[in-house]
Amino acid sequence: MKPEEVRSPKKRLNLIAVLAQHVDPNDPDHKWSLALCTWDNVYRIGIRWDGKGKLKGNPTSHGQPTWYLLPDQVVDAVMPSGLIPADKLQLVTMFRKAA
Repeated sequence: MKPEEVRSPKKRLNLIAVLAQHVDPNDPDHKWSLALCTWDNVYRIGIRWDGKGKLKGNPTSHGQPTWYLLPDQVVDAVMPSGLIPADKLQLVTMFRKAA
């Protein structure tokens, strides 16, 4: 499933931007993504396996594709890793400072 289509649970999650989509080197048809979102109005970074074709990927909840929200300590490690492109990294930094 395309990461920009993952918006569940609608009452708690607001997808702001897909930050990056990466290919699994062991399975080129399988991608994983990072996103900036809010959960209960708190800025968070989400991660998920996007799945192949019409598959919903992982994680899912109640049959709906969802994001796994990274703990802040993990986000601090991801920020300088190069996994998020520079223009999107600036976006994340801006939102995190605003929190």
